[in-house]
Amino acid sequence: MTPGQAAARTALFVRARQLVPARDTCLPDSMALLHFLRSRNMACRLVLGVRLDPFEAHCWVQDHDMILGDTHERVACFTPILQL
Repeated sequence: MTPGQAAARTALFVRARQLVPARDTCLPDSMALLHFLRSRNMACRLVLGVRLDPFEAHCWVQDHDMILGDTHERVACFTPILQL
């Protein structure tokens, strides 16, 4: 799948997700996006990361180096500890 196709499919999910407003839901949102993209034959992975000071955990979806459904600025402060 090309980066353009991945971005287009992710944009569909993000637009649909905005219909259900909620905050601090990175895990269920990332799991739903992962399922959505994998069901469309896109090989992507769930990444879990942490930062220590102050402690915070976050997760997001990636296809190789492309961050999907999140921003580079948001995930840059987290150190990945697990990829599924």
